Amino acid sequence: MFGPQSAGKTTVTERIIGFPVAVVKSEIGTTRPTVITTRHAKEEGYKVKSSSDKEYQPKTKEEI
Repeated sequence: MFGPQSAGKTTVTERIIGFPVAVVKSEIGTTRPTVITTRHAKEEGYKVKSSSDKEYQPKTKEEI
């Protein structure tokens, strides 16, 4: 997804997937590339991998 700054890209993404994925501020902030992958599964679960992690780490919705 791409577009002008403060156009609501993060807000739309978070509403679609149902949890926060980035810092949202009222002023213009520094953005960073984010890759979101979804998979169909019987149980809901979340795994996150930052640039310093070697593998995906399980997280709760509240931690994300």
